[in-house]
Amino acid sequence: MASMHRVSARALAALAAGLLPVLAHAQPVTFAGETAVGGVGTSIGFFDVMLPAAGAALGFTNISIDVNHNGFIEPAEWVVQNSAVGLNSSDFGSINGVHMSYTFNDSGLGIAPGGYNVYTSYSSSPGGAPGPGSGALVNPVVWGQYDYGSLIGGASGMDLGAMTRRANGPMSGRAFGPQPSQGRGGPGANDDIIGRVRHDIPGILQGKNECAPTSAAQSLLWMQARGQAIGTLPATANMLNQLKSDMNSTWVAGQYPGISPANFLPGKIKFVMDNNLSINSVSGGAFDGTGTFDFIKAAIEANKDVEMRIQYPGDGGHWVTIAGWYDDGTTRKLYFKDPLTGGDKVEEYTINGTTIKDYKYGAGAQISFAVAESVAGPGTLVCLGMGGLLAARRRRS
Repeated sequence: MASMHRVSARALAALAAGLLPVLAHAQPVTFAGETAVGGVGTSIGFFDVMLPAAGAALGFTNISIDVNHNGFIEPAEWVVQNSAVGLNSSDFGSINGVHMSYTFNDSGLGIAPGGYNVYTSYSSSPGGAPGPGSGALVNPVVWGQYDYGSLIGGASGMDLGAMTRRANGPMSGRAFGPQPSQGRGGPGANDDIIGRVRHDIPGILQGKNECAPTSAAQSLLWMQARGQAIGTLPATANMLNQLKSDMNSTWVAGQYPGISPANFLPGKIKFVMDNNLSINSVSGGAFDGTGTFDFIKAAIEANKDVEMRIQYPGDGGHWVTIAGWYDDGTTRKLYFKDPLTGGDKVEEYTINGTTIKDYKYGAGAQISFAVAESVAGPGTLVCLGMGGLLAARRRRS
């Protein structure tokens, strides 16, 4: 059964009025550690936790780590504080749990390799720091390292995956090729809904420099799994090879060189046409991220799949599949199915302006533009979204 979770403004009002009970769910940590490239840590720590089957429209995750081993949680050790996520089961039936990933900057904590107690809680109302005596679950963990260096590396100016170096300056604003048209995505989002999360998007761990075709493949597989009438997809391995070629025609075999940002949408449309699929694709938001969040929000609310480009400081970028959004009027968040992670985890990030706070795979990362797909009816025009019409597409009967 399809799986998407939402939270409404009415749920927030009920929460504020004290009408929603505390769930008191304690959550197991499945991984605790820091990202690294070639054995060098990035100062971005993260916890993977399994959230429970939902019992309310809105839940709050809290995570702390006893770095000092003193049986007391210092303020700095409360690293995830009342992070709200909508896991309401009313849209698509029962939820058996959601594998979430939360990041934080660990540079000032002095977490050395070794064992620690991590305390987690998930409840329907905001709470204090989880720790000894709080009723939170205690998770004995070994602080690890997730090294993604083997998944990236290539030519300057290409979308490859993550940065190969730490951020050392502000965004340069450099654009690689034509910039997608700006736009807020148009009408369609329900103003009463303040968040929605899909946890059923298939997760594929990318090959080296293959973030763009992998993010597109995840979306296409999601459309197929949802029963959307898009046609028949090739087998996953064949689909990835076709997308790699369509997004970078210079690639024939061997290590993939990545893509130019301007080639993502034309490449995906070529794949759609070559495989006789009934899919309409359009880009939204500006290259610098202006309007992209609103475009994504409207697309998700219209039941479209979405891929988003990430811009790194100075040079290069990355592609992810978007799994959801959250916007309570004060805090904005996006949820990623990241090809650099793969698997079943959904990763949550606060968006400050266009900056992705504590992004796992590159400090200073910014949202760029996005691409959305929907089922196209007979005779539907397939639009490039970068200034003009690419092709008219009719599905063969």
